[in-house]
Amino acid sequence: MLLVYQKLCIIRIIRALKLWCLFNMILSYVIFSYVIITLSRFIRIFYIQRLSIFKLKFSEKKNKNIHEKGEKVLKKIESKISKNIKSFPIKSSGSDNIDSFSNEEIKIGDFKISDPNHYFNKLNSIINKKITIYYVIFPVTALIIYYVILSLKDWENLKTRCINERIKMSVPKLILNLVVIIHSIYMIYQAFYKQKWDKELRKEYVAFVIVIIFCSIFMSLTMNSVFGDIVFKYRIYIFQMITMTVHVMCVIDPLINIFIHSKKKQKLVLTEEEFLLRLTDTNFKEQVKDITTQTFCIENLLFFEAHYDLMNIIIKYYNKKMEYQYKKMGIQVQIYYTKLN
Repeated sequence: MLLVYQKLCIIRIIRALKLWCLFNMILSYVIFSYVIITLSRFIRIFYIQRLSIFKLKFSEKKNKNIHEKGEKVLKKIESKISKNIKSFPIKSSGSDNIDSFSNEEIKIGDFKISDPNHYFNKLNSIINKKITIYYVIFPVTALIIYYVILSLKDWENLKTRCINERIKMSVPKLILNLVVIIHSIYMIYQAFYKQKWDKELRKEYVAFVIVIIFCSIFMSLTMNSVFGDIVFKYRIYIFQMITMTVHVMCVIDPLINIFIHSKKKQKLVLTEEEFLLRLTDTNFKEQVKDITTQTFCIENLLFFEAHYDLMNIIIKYYNKKMEYQYKKMGIQVQIYYTKLN
């Protein structure tokens, strides 16, 4: 009963004001721009997730290459120890080079990347520039042009008082909603099965798609007077209220949570040494990989992994070097005593 009473109050206020049709058009444009911004956010998440997965796979393969290089170096040290060579240079003159790996082909699932450097730069360009241009600026500008043309053609009608937007104003919404619904089939597959987004992000995207589907069906049925004249008259406000709710949930709420989290006192975390020690556990390492990939901070884990692997290679190298030095000293002592005798 309370909801019905509130709805009737809103309808009476709108009916009493009878705003210009131009105002309803502007309201529709501003609110629908939020849908475009929300959509661009999820597309950016898709590409950021793809970039995180690429960084992880690239790092794993490069680490494998570095380990193979390190093993070759250690084997050369061992062979030179056995041959009693006086000195051993850390740099080899062989044809194998770690840096040459950057142009090697990488396979992520069924997708092959022939040039990792170009692919990395391309993803960064999409995330930082192209999404804003093609998914925000371009559609918003197209809507402005469309509404300006309609305003010039129907200026006299737009100055009249009405409680709803004209049917021509709803056409861009229905077209974009249809594009979002078709595109969501691929995005949901990526979010749940391939890229495996964070739980909160999946929930937000599914809610976004459900609302878009509901609003599209609702608008189409309302245009055919399925729900009666009252709903037909005030459909714009019902649609905008639902759209604003989704925008708040998907964009505004995460920003508020980030702000609150930044002001909270941080809990005690592992030190660098403790974290590196925990990384030796394979299960813990895989869990950290999943979390960092989903939360777009894979670089932090890669840094610790690279630091840990580098330290191991250096320790192994100097252990072999010391072993060689001790053996060399032993041989020299043996030669000295042989000469004395």
